[in-house]
Amino acid sequence: MFSTLPLWFFPLAISFLLKDSPGSFVLIKKSLERGDLFIYSAALIGPLIYLITKRYVEIDNEESADENDNRLFGKINFEFPYGASFFIIAILICMVAAICFGFSNLNAVKDINVVLNTEFLFYFSIFIYIFSLSCLFSVSVYRNELENIGKNLGNDEREFLKKWQNRDE
Repeated sequence: MFSTLPLWFFPLAISFLLKDSPGSFVLIKKSLERGDLFIYSAALIGPLIYLITKRYVEIDNEESADENDNRLFGKINFEFPYGASFFIIAILICMVAAICFGFSNLNAVKDINVVLNTEFLFYFSIFIYIFSLSCLFSVSVYRNELENIGKNLGNDEREFLKKWQNRDE
């Protein structure tokens, strides 16, 4: 709610402060019809990719790359749970958000006469934002579990985990 404050607080405040205001929902909907939530959806992807790649991605060098290794991204190995899937989803969210944001703003270009289904773009922007937010939440939960896994392990598992975490040093 706090991150979307610029989208809903001003329309809510104006609807209370101005006597002839069209209403807060109408003002919020007008703001969202411009495609603002698509920008927010794409902005959530940065922290998502950071959480996935901060410590849980390895890039193999030429000597250690195995020819029989069928990795999705060549020499990049995601050790984060579902890391490659989240990475692909993140790229797709950014691409879809860019395209939909562009469509949302086509009406601002005077030389292009386009009739858009603004109702669909409105609800789709809400869906994409909630989907991006749920992906970020899932990655955060996985990341917290990976960071706190040592607390629930025995001595042998803790030693193995320390060796695994310090493998780069």
